[in-house]
Amino acid sequence: MASVTVVIPAYNSASFLEETLQSALDQTDPPESIVVVDDESPDDSFAVAKKVAAKTPSVQVVRRKNGGACAARNTGLAMAETEFVLFLDADDRLLSRAIEHHLAVMERHSEAVMVFGSNHVISAEGARIGKSIVPDQDVTLEDLAMTVTPCPSQCLYRRSTVQQVGGMNETLRPGDEIDLNMRLLRLGKIISYPEFVMEYRSHPNQGTKNRLTNSSAHLRALELNIGPKGTSPDPALYKRARRKWLARYGHRQHMAALGAIRHGRFKEVIPAARLALAGYWARFRRAEWHPKH
Repeated sequence: MASVTVVIPAYNSASFLEETLQSALDQTDPPESIVVVDDESPDDSFAVAKKVAAKTPSVQVVRRKNGGACAARNTGLAMAETEFVLFLDADDRLLSRAIEHHLAVMERHSEAVMVFGSNHVISAEGARIGKSIVPDQDVTLEDLAMTVTPCPSQCLYRRSTVQQVGGMNETLRPGDEIDLNMRLLRLGKIISYPEFVMEYRSHPNQGTKNRLTNSSAHLRALELNIGPKGTSPDPALYKRARRKWLARYGHRQHMAALGAIRHGRFKEVIPAARLALAGYWARFRRAEWHPKH
């Protein structure tokens, strides 16, 4: 029988972590182990995880020196001994049949190195506020570059292949999952499917809210893989993807620059203005993304 380790990197996640852990424990096809890696949280995340682990033999808790989510995931990956691994963010929730759905798709696609399903979006309080449905398809390099950016919580990875490509790139955060998926695609198939597997929590304290950081990391991940000096150079695709994401990230950044001036955050003004100009230039150069209104 296929076995799964759920790795939960935790940093300042005390308010969500017990709920996240319970969602992993309540699976119809339970994971063999759950590893919580506390990234030197200043809040009570470590204590919350230890409380659950004290009454749940399958839960392990380790604490490491602060190094970011990628480093925490790599720590958990090194501890895993199962065939598959699922990286669950500490503020997200798995739906009860998530692992069951993932393993069924893996069984149908023995050449798959990664599979992922659809997700609901929830508020900080846990109410559903949106959804993202993905098609049933073999994901291509073009898909990864142009449209497909699943969060780790909605994916199941074949552990051996993640280790074979060296795990998460700890110099990229965010952007690490884009880089990992592109590297994995060189070893096998990535399959998406429409069944819902998790709930992605949207809240003000997320690191993914920072558009300036997101844009530079995303573009760097593309450069490392399909850029002129990347591991799988594709100049035409790289130019298309770069234009698209600059257009998207740069949208309304002129307003962010003005807001930074009004609030005295002067260090943010020039980067936001540059991103805004890059976005305008990308749209002028026929970027494959435009504002809806």
